[in-house]
Amino acid sequence: MKTLIEKVDISITTRKNALPTSAPVVGRFRISPEMDVASFVEDEKAKVIVGERNGRRIRQGKDCSVWWNPVTEEFRIHLTVRCDTKSVLMSECNYEDCINFIKRKIYEQQ
Repeated sequence: MKTLIEKVDISITTRKNALPTSAPVVGRFRISPEMDVASFVEDEKAKVIVGERNGRRIRQGKDCSVWWNPVTEEFRIHLTVRCDTKSVLMSECNYEDCINFIKRKIYEQQ
């Protein structure tokens, strides 16, 4: 995905005086709702995403998904849980649905 943002003032904050050229700087990029001011703040917890995606999504639910990585032959489950009782209860059901989906896939492959 490529994004072109024109006529935007960008503020960059890093721990160093200059951006390094050999090592990547990871962080968060934010843009204002008016789309006129953007900022980048270095964050060690952010991830650098490079290269081709190894896995592909094979099941998508409202707050859950199942991914398959053919390189490592592994499934991965993603669950979204909000801080309320209903979401926690639904996440248990979503997890069970994902596990049952994976079991069916494994059974079909045999």
